[in-house]
Amino acid sequence: MKYFDKEKMGQIRDELEKEILQWPGVSSREMIGCLCYLHGKKMIAFLVTDGIVISKLSEQDQTDLSKLSKKVSFKMGGKTIWKPVWELKTRDNLLTILPFLKKSYQATGRIK
Repeated sequence: MKYFDKEKMGQIRDELEKEILQWPGVSSREMIGCLCYLHGKKMIAFLVTDGIVISKLSEQDQTDLSKLSKKVSFKMGGKTIWKPVWELKTRDNLLTILPFLKKSYQATGRIK
């Protein structure tokens, strides 16, 4: 089952990857029907259709992001996933989310 629509998310994906694939050690690959971004072997985030799950955010960062970005519901294998899924449909959504992706990246390798 695919949770990531390449056609629908193509432009957002391209803009996202222009930024984060420049970060040292970051790669992308498809896993579990989603497009995942890794720092080494540690997951930073994964894209789903119309959203992104950011793997390594503190409770405070999640609270801060929830003031700036809409959470969306997402089911995987019939179950709602436990991590928040942040809306990612527009360039504005992406610009809001990028600083939080950077925090997730930094948390995976303790990079400043």
